[in-house]
Amino acid sequence: MSGVLNGSQMLIEALHLEGVEIIFGYPGGAVLNIYDELYRQSYLGIFLRDTSKPLFTLLMDMLVPVVK
Repeated sequence: MSGVLNGSQMLIEALHLEGVEIIFGYPGGAVLNIYDELYRQSYLGIFLRDTSKPLFTLLMDMLVPVVK
């Protein structure tokens, strides 16, 4: 990115510099510009529609190792 950056672009640039590859989010009107920028920058975004069961399931899948 070059020139003057808006807030969404600054956030995505900071995430890129930190090595973030996947972004989890809860969509809403206040962050639509961020999601637009994520799309333009080809980031993998995982967005939840509900804050209860999907988030719990996602966190458990990430934190609890699979026992075979």
